[in-house]
Amino acid sequence: MALISNGTTIASGGSLSVSANPPSNAGATGTYALLRMESWATESFGNTEAGSNLSPVSCAFGSGDSAGNTRSGTWRCMGSTTGNSGQEYNTTVWIRIS
Repeated sequence: MALISNGTTIASGGSLSVSANPPSNAGATGTYALLRMESWATESFGNTEAGSNLSPVSCAFGSGDSAGNTRSGTWRCMGSTTGNSGQEYNTTVWIRIS
């Protein structure tokens, strides 16, 4: 196998094996979700949070699930939140890690 970019061979030899078995259940480990912080705390990229502090929301802010409909497991922040009062400041993408 060769990796070629604009006609130039960058690497050759070896093999490439790609295997993907994505989770099929919503909320399973390895899935992503648009969630808001129940505590309205500041979170940074890469931080982790208990699912009990995260609730799903929609892209039309103000129309997400009601407070208390939290997730299970541990989730990693893939964006950031500011901690300001208001759902739009405390919503970002999360990935479930356990």
